Amino acid sequence: MLLYDGFLNTKIMKTLEKVKELRQNVSEIRDLFNIKIPKWEQDKKHFDKTGFGFNIDERFSACSSVKIWFSSWMGTYGDSGCGTQARLNKDIFEKHLVKYLNKNKKEIMLEIANSVELEAKELKSKAEEELNEQLKALSELDAVS
Repeated sequence: MLLYDGFLNTKIMKTLEKVKELRQNVSEIRDLFNIKIPKWEQDKKHFDKTGFGFNIDERFSACSSVKIWFSSWMGTYGDSGCGTQARLNKDIFEKHLVKYLNKNKKEIMLEIANSVELEAKELKSKAEEELNEQLKALSELDAVS
């Protein structure tokens, strides 16, 4: 359906741009793990400088760093306070978290792609609903005499 740019409101246009950005991220992740990495692995003589993983080399980071923490708290009925239930050494936690992330990087990244894709589909669907509501309101103007 062709629509004039001026017809779509800014909110829908921003949503559509977000959907486009989300889908681009899905493609980047899937292309890396499903196309590029297998290609590199098949021809290691030609592709002799490859790498991928979490916190491997900041010069080649695909996105900015993410702060991650693990929370645990407990409170009791009648007392509004809560207290931390586990205290972990930050360096030990980070070392082993990164080790786990790298051990499972393909599954983690492809699951992130699936989650991003789902968000894109939901946003697109919402934008379509909003657009249909606007089109209905516009067509109702024809009925006004």
